[in-house]
Amino acid sequence: KFEPWSKHTGYYNFGRDLLVDHMTVEQAKAKVLSIPNCTGFCYRGQPRQLLGRGAQQGAVVKVALKECSSYHRESDATVYVLEDRARASAAAAAAAAGGNSAGGAVEKPISVWAVPRSVAALARIL
Repeated sequence: KFEPWSKHTGYYNFGRDLLVDHMTVEQAKAKVLSIPNCTGFCYRGQPRQLLGRGAQQGAVVKVALKECSSYHRESDATVYVLEDRARASAAAAAAAAGGNSAGGAVEKPISVWAVPRSVAALARIL
């Protein structure tokens, strides 16, 4: 079965950043689809669960949405490459119509500055 996204161990090393923000992997996929030249995203480390008001959105990472087609292997980083924009868009539309486990559309990212209540909480995110 052909998947619209491929996941690799590595990091985009070329191309410009179209957006850098904290969000879930699913939110990053939706954001990639909303930016015409975006080819995927990458992040370092593992997703972390937010505390407080951000907890309901799931585990977040600091993602870099890229306009690039090459990446290099790196053990502590993950790359998602958009392989088929049409299939990914169709899957996202089906999920927004009620087919996803969250029960609706993907939530908008919460600004990292609105969530942490202390410097220590922010340090855990970064």
